[in-house]
Amino acid sequence: MKFGSQINFKFHENGLPRRYPGNTVISDVFPENKAYQVVHYLLKQLKQRKLDELFILLPEDSYHVTIIRGVNDQVRNKDFWPPSLPLDASMLEADKFVRSCVESVETPDYFEMRFKHVQINDEDFRICLEPANSTEEAKLRDYRNKVAQSLGLWLPGHDSYTFHITMAYTMFIPDESRRRLLDSYVEEMNMILKQQDSFKLPRPRFAYYNDMFYFFDTPIERNE
Repeated sequence: MKFGSQINFKFHENGLPRRYPGNTVISDVFPENKAYQVVHYLLKQLKQRKLDELFILLPEDSYHVTIIRGVNDQVRNKDFWPPSLPLDASMLEADKFVRSCVESVETPDYFEMRFKHVQINDEDFRICLEPANSTEEAKLRDYRNKVAQSLGLWLPGHDSYTFHITMAYTMFIPDESRRRLLDSYVEEMNMILKQQDSFKLPRPRFAYYNDMFYFFDTPIERNE
């Protein structure tokens, strides 16, 4: 089988995460959130069909929605790096700079979202979301714009960013028979997502990560 596009980039060929240090602003999807139960159901159905063998499943206690991306150590170019932060700055320096910019912006207590659809491609398995209504959309847009302005960095795709919960990364590209099973699964899960009520994401937090498995709310060792 052919490997997914993130193998040998974010993950090793054995499915373990590669070093990929960065920072971000996320809203966690905790077990008590009704969205978590929906995500867990989709995961259960994936496993029942034995389609989980195609993916690197992420830890369920790391489920989250990225509200706005920060910087990543392996993506150091002017389109993805604040102009007032040197391109050769250490990640510890980058962490402090980005956190300071994020914390200068007033953070909403929550964002109300709703499910859109499942998206599975050569990169990952994600559940796409959108703001629950025009008021929430404006609130989310305003927060993201203020953080971007504070950073002095408007990332590519800023205005068209698709909010999502990543459930897994693609380990293997499915063959024709698995693709048909996967397409059937996606169609069924999308019907279920359409029936769900909106849900609230908790207050966003600044997070540090060294790989795609865990996101910490306190500074972490960077081993630079």
